[in-house]
Amino acid sequence: LGYGTLMPAAQAIAVSAVPADKLGTGISTLLLLADVGIGLGPVLLGALLSATGYGPMYAGLAVVVVVAGVFYHAVHGRHQAARRRQVA
Repeated sequence: LGYGTLMPAAQAIAVSAVPADKLGTGISTLLLLADVGIGLGPVLLGALLSATGYGPMYAGLAVVVVVAGVFYHAVHGRHQAARRRQVA
């Protein structure tokens, strides 16, 4: 789930989640938040690393991934359109 896989998937979600007249706003919001994450992530993770060490940091990040997956399923996985795409 690296950058090359995640970003096209996130952009597809952003495109399908906004109306056509707000497409530019949706994509720019996605890219803005990705830039914020790329900028602040290393700073925050570096502080966490120096406070706890590698093991707890990676365990915390694993929890974040699981919570994000559950959140994604709650927001996008329960829609009828998503279920039709999975069956087809």
